Amino acid sequence: MSNRILDISVDGTQFAYLSYRDNTTNIFIKDIDKQGSSVQRTNRQNILDFSYSPNGKYICFSERNGTYNQIDQTDAKTGYICRQFTSNNKDFSPIYTFDMKNIFFSRQEAKGISIWSYNIANNFLSNYTKGMNPFPLKSEEMIFCTRSNEKGHGEIWRINYITGTEECIVSDPN
Repeated sequence: MSNRILDISVDGTQFAYLSYRDNTTNIFIKDIDKQGSSVQRTNRQNILDFSYSPNGKYICFSERNGTYNQIDQTDAKTGYICRQFTSNNKDFSPIYTFDMKNIFFSRQEAKGISIWSYNIANNFLSNYTKGMNPFPLKSEEMIFCTRSNEKGHGEIWRINYITGTEECIVSDPN
C-alpha cells in the first residue's frame, strides 16, 4: 500500500498533509506563502491517505476504523463534518474523477486488491478490475492503476472503465 499523504490545493496556495499528534492521525492544511501554524481539517482517529477534489472544495480520505477502512469526504475550507461513503471493508487510496462524479479507490479482499468507484450522485458502488492506486486521467473513461504480475513484479496499467479495455503500460521483467 502506498498512501497519498501530501497534496497541493488546486490553486496552489496550500498544501495538505497527514500528521500524527496526540495518538491520532489527521489532515492538516498549511498556506504555502504565509508564516504561521497549520489548520486541522479532520477530527478523526487514524486517517491513512487522502486527495483534494479537482475543484478544491473537498477532500476525500480513508480512515482505519478497527479492522476496516472507510472512505469519507470533508470540506477543504471548514473540515470536521464528514460524509461517509463506504464502511466495513478495507478501502484506501481515494481519488476523485475530474468531473467529480466518482471517487475511485482500492479495496482489499480475500482474493486480492481491486479498483472500485463510488458514484457521488446515486451512491452506487462499482468494481472494475484488479489493481490499486487508481489515478483518473482527464479522459473521463480512463484510469491508471498499479498491479503485481504473476511473478510479483510491479506493473502500471491503463484501464478504460467504460469498455473494460485494459492495457499494460509498464512492466518490470526483472
